[in-house]
Amino acid sequence: MPPPALIPRLPTEIRAWLDGQLRDRGFADYAALTVALNTQLAAHGMALTLSMQTVGRYGLGLKQKVARIQAATIAAQAIAAAAPDDEAQQSAAVTSLLSTEMFERLMELNESEGMDDPAARIDLIARAARAHADLTRASISQRKWAASIRAEERTRAAGAAETAARQQGVSAQGIAALREAIMAAL
Repeated sequence: MPPPALIPRLPTEIRAWLDGQLRDRGFADYAALTVALNTQLAAHGMALTLSMQTVGRYGLGLKQKVARIQAATIAAQAIAAAAPDDEAQQSAAVTSLLSTEMFERLMELNESEGMDDPAARIDLIARAARAHADLTRASISQRKWAASIRAEERTRAAGAAETAARQQGVSAQGIAALREAIMAAL
């Protein structure tokens, strides 16, 4: 079993400093950053010295998280640009992104040996299951809402076509065929 990760267990202010330094340095210069981090740890009275490999692994993980957030932001912007008035598509895309992220975290949890406390692991899995259930309910509600909007749009389109057809003197059979075609097509 690998040893528990040290950096996530550091005090919040040191981790925040490290995260800022990693971003400011472009996730590079790990040798100098490791020296600076160990100096910070000593200044906080911590008898802990971290290796460049530990800082590098943490930096890589943070860089990957930042990249995923940037990709999700770009995807959300693209979705909003492609469907600016279609909240149903935007909501479905966000739900999909959240589901994907949850799946990835659960896979990491399943593969990790780092969580020693079985009760904490069960609690985390239970919270993930509740979150998944909430996402599923939201997705179902969103699909039902989108279907009702599409049904309303079909009915409005068929009604408008029927009104225009009556004004043009189309027969009742023609109007019925027109309405049926519109309802089937939309």
